[in-house]
Amino acid sequence: MAGMQNRGLTHLDRTPCAGDMEKSSNSSVWWIRSPSAWCAKPQKCTKVTTALPRKRRLWTFTNLSQTINAEDLTLLQNFKAIIDGTWTTFQDPEGVSGSLLNESKHLGNLKYKVWEKMQAVAPYSPVILDPNTAHPCLTLSDDLTSLRYSTPNQVLPSNPERFHISAEVLGCTTFSSASHGWEIEVGDNEDWILGLASECVKRDQEVPARPENGFWTICLRDGQYRAMESPPTAIKVEEKLQRVLVQLNWDRGEVIFSNPSRQEIIYTFKHVFTDKLLPYFYTQSKHPLRILSKPALVST
Repeated sequence: MAGMQNRGLTHLDRTPCAGDMEKSSNSSVWWIRSPSAWCAKPQKCTKVTTALPRKRRLWTFTNLSQTINAEDLTLLQNFKAIIDGTWTTFQDPEGVSGSLLNESKHLGNLKYKVWEKMQAVAPYSPVILDPNTAHPCLTLSDDLTSLRYSTPNQVLPSNPERFHISAEVLGCTTFSSASHGWEIEVGDNEDWILGLASECVKRDQEVPARPENGFWTICLRDGQYRAMESPPTAIKVEEKLQRVLVQLNWDRGEVIFSNPSRQEIIYTFKHVFTDKLLPYFYTQSKHPLRILSKPALVST
């Protein structure tokens, strides 16, 4: 090194490659072959001392662009810092509460949650009408939850389950134990009979809907509410009924009729049941009787 003449700094025509740079035993000193090394006339080398950064810093795109666009010797002087600055080691991020997907919230009891939300789309009806028992002058809804009186417009089979004399229809579920209940919207209908009937009631004859014939019902006819006892018993209500709640307690032998809007009992039948019972409906009004849906209960 001492024997080499120190020449003035010159601009480099290109960025030196690995073969253009030589490092002395001192790690902070680089020997750069001047541009004349690539020319015909030999030139002496220029000594450049690099200022190594004490701390590594990450170079931003702006820093890097400015450095690259600077004079070649400036770029060379900062070469090692540039190389070091383009690499960095990132530590694993610290765990943050709530940063992970709550799998238990979204996947736990998934089938039940879907079923629960589907109730709004597909409500549960506690009673479904049996079209095979409906008199031909009754029109049932497509979902078999409402009925109204109309002129017969279809020919139905004359099967033994069907009522042939009066505008009557039964539910499709039989009861022989426990407690059951369903709510009927009567609305503007002013000619109806609601309650329960034995599965053995006569269907090809007109008989009064009374307990001795296998019926436990109440009715609205000619503006008067009656319990269909023998003889019929007048029922006093505070207001016109819009809905009627029918409840059966088979084990206690009770059929209870209530006004759900006022939560008051209208009438109660008591009987020792021996036959299976079915929901019973009668009307001669164009205004429908509608069985109301209710939330389904899940037992665990």
